[in-house]
Amino acid sequence: MKNITLCLLIFFTLQTFAQSEENENGLKDLRYEDKIAKKACTYLSEMDSIADPQQAIVKCIIKAKNNVHEEDIEKKYKRDFTVEGIRGLNKKVTDLLIEKCKIVSKSE
Repeated sequence: MKNITLCLLIFFTLQTFAQSEENENGLKDLRYEDKIAKKACTYLSEMDSIADPQQAIVKCIIKAKNNVHEEDIEKKYKRDFTVEGIRGLNKKVTDLLIEKCKIVSKSE
């Protein structure tokens, strides 16, 4: 039982540390999905009016993805260009927006 507990503890510790890396300044980098969600939230907050919240969220996520790729060319994020990969990324980013972005949580 102790071995199983130790293995689980090590596994969860490694998962926690693997999610964010430190850059050369010692600051933790945001995960790919977090960067996209943060930028998408910024873009949503800059919009004057939102007639269709779902469409606005999709447009802002696409704009944010493109911006993250342009800014972090040297990072070369692992991208999954399959339909499932793109849908999975969009779902993760949307979930982060709902969780952390005040504008999205108010509009839905």
